[in-house]
Amino acid sequence: MLITSIVLLGTASIAVGLLAKHGPDDRKPTGNSCAAPPAEVNVLDQIAALSRQARAVAEKYVAAITARDEPAAAQFTYRKKDGSLLWVSAAGRKITIVDVSIGGPYADGVASASVTIQVEIQPPTAIVLILKDGEWSVWP
Repeated sequence: MLITSIVLLGTASIAVGLLAKHGPDDRKPTGNSCAAPPAEVNVLDQIAALSRQARAVAEKYVAAITARDEPAAAQFTYRKKDGSLLWVSAAGRKITIVDVSIGGPYADGVASASVTIQVEIQPPTAIVLILKDGEWSVWP
């Protein structure tokens, strides 16, 4: 009990001392104090734009795979030579895009996107897209 009283008195003394030294905070709030600084908003806007771009490429790639159009699918791959692994495993099957998550950017300026897809009734899986030189492509 004695220790608790001493701690409470000590804490109260510190609070009174700080209030006497600095006074009450009588500044008026300016606008919404919870608003994010403009720089943070730009980053979020950039991530949202990258996500939309990656999703658009993934949708075109998935449409080509579903339509069994390997030359069209190949144009969305990094190597531009074939439809990649998804072509082999899912050509002609219904593919649904579930989610797009942006990663990076990395030291060499490359960003990535993990695109979660579901092929017919199979468990969801992911394909990876990379952004290099301003172009999203399926990796590898």
